[in-house]
Amino acid sequence: PFPWLDVAISEPYYFLHLIAFFSYFAARTTAPSAEDDAELHSRLIRREIQAVLVFLVLFTVKIVKEEHWETFIADSLLYAKGLLLVVTFVIDYWLTVGYLLGFIVIYAMAQQPPYDGLGHLNHLTPLQLESLLTEEPTTRFWLVEFRTSFLTPCIQASSVMPELSNLYSNKNISFGLVDLGHFPNAAARFGISMWGKSLVL
Repeated sequence: PFPWLDVAISEPYYFLHLIAFFSYFAARTTAPSAEDDAELHSRLIRREIQAVLVFLVLFTVKIVKEEHWETFIADSLLYAKGLLLVVTFVIDYWLTVGYLLGFIVIYAMAQQPPYDGLGHLNHLTPLQLESLLTEEPTTRFWLVEFRTSFLTPCIQASSVMPELSNLYSNKNISFGLVDLGHFPNAAARFGISMWGKSLVL
């Protein structure tokens, strides 16, 4: 009944972030109470309120801009991590360092999963693509994306081609996908720069 919850638990990228964010409630208990240090407690409350308000403003801006879901999630997590570091700095400097190291470990261990829908995309091997380019009639056009899972722009834009294929696939135009994780030499073979913002042929 809650597919987003299944994804949050099954995907290491989301699950590790959830653990990190919810661990703040445990870390929060180490902060001095109002009786122990009224000034620090008051400052922490103010920072928490400010962090929540700033996050809500940024969250709303992202919604209004109607960006792709993957970009929206990545940017929202980035904002949340930055604000969490700011708030924990009020509690303890070493707590902030611990969270920073934790986020670095998460970044190293887990990548954001790309969009899993295919639409009308055709998975292609380099040989199939070369055959299409040389043997297909000129009346049929192909828009082919070269995607890799280790580049953030590829992940954040991974829903674009499936959406386009759902809208525009017909007898004159088709959409394809070459996975550079499986075929790492394909980009160079077809003159595609892996470090550009658009890996499309």
